[in-house]
Amino acid sequence: MITFKQAIEASRQAVREMFGNIPTDVEEIEVEDYHDRECWAITLSLYRDASENLAAIVGKNSLAKDYKRFYVSRETGEVLGVVIREVAVGW
Repeated sequence: MITFKQAIEASRQAVREMFGNIPTDVEEIEVEDYHDRECWAITLSLYRDASENLAAIVGKNSLAKDYKRFYVSRETGEVLGVVIREVAVGW
């Protein structure tokens, strides 16, 4: 069994492999089944490129981020899947 901290590091390593060394923040940590395997479900926010964030700052909006949910096997620590995490709009 791996800890949630190890699952976060595995998720961040996957981000580095896919997108390079970009800043991430941990948004959610849950335990879920993914394809019949018990997983840590780690949601990370990834900051978009500088030009988009400059526009956000000038426009006084929040920084532009994308959200990815990583499914990490609790047994092996392997990243089994990555999905785009949609953000709810409206209150």
